[in-house]
Amino acid sequence: MTGNYNHVYRPITAGKEPDHSFSFEIEKKIPDLAIEVVFSSGSVRDLSKYKYLGVSEVWFWQNEEIKFYQLVDSQYVEIEISSQYFSFKLCY
Repeated sequence: MTGNYNHVYRPITAGKEPDHSFSFEIEKKIPDLAIEVVFSSGSVRDLSKYKYLGVSEVWFWQNEEIKFYQLVDSQYVEIEISSQYFSFKLCY
């Protein structure tokens, strides 16, 4: 697993530093999962940056609620269960 660092992929000039990021099985430049804890900055608007980086799943924790987004056909789709990494279902 990787820790926090600023993920910048070249030649695309997009960069984003998540609160936590993880690569599974092997360490790589772009993580498999990025987690954002939203207090005063950051939001789902940041998904476009993660899309260009190719992060396959992004989680946002805000106002005591977590939302999962999975990259499908070059677009993020909100999902209820993190299907790639955990059996973790949203509780409303």
